[in-house]
Amino acid sequence: INRALWYPKDIVPEVIVVTDHREPNVTIDLQVKYANEPRILIVSVPPGKREAVDTGIRLATNEIVVLVDSDTFLDEKTIYELVKPFGNERIGGVVSDQHIHNPYDSLVNFFNALTESIKFNITIPALSVFGSVTVLAGRCAAYRKAAVMTLLTDLVNEKFLGKKCISGDDGRLTSL
Repeated sequence: INRALWYPKDIVPEVIVVTDHREPNVTIDLQVKYANEPRILIVSVPPGKREAVDTGIRLATNEIVVLVDSDTFLDEKTIYELVKPFGNERIGGVVSDQHIHNPYDSLVNFFNALTESIKFNITIPALSVFGSVTVLAGRCAAYRKAAVMTLLTDLVNEKFLGKKCISGDDGRLTSL
């Protein structure tokens, strides 16, 4: 939240924080902490990231919606760069370049960092030449609200083998 407030109001006019209703103390603590910040709206929803994405997008009052996971760090240029492509009206979504924090801390982090580097430096740029990418990675992605509003019900209600899907929200939203 604090990092979003670095940005001027014309770049980040509102911040919608969606919390899990199973953690009411988190919601209350955030509401108290940011009570005097008019750009921040804090809401609690039933469990599930898909429900949180749905709620956040529906509550947004702006044409461009940027989704950022709670465990994601942004640098001071991220949102500026992320919203630039929306000058082209044909753009419905944009993904940011993403890196693994502390890639040399463990072998797992190293291989995750290597995979992400290939994806964001080779695969996504190559696919974007054809006007499409496989997944707008959910850690930090932006969408034109009008492009995704009609897709939200399908996002939240997706089932696989009769069971409600709880992960893969970014891939599902991209494919829709």
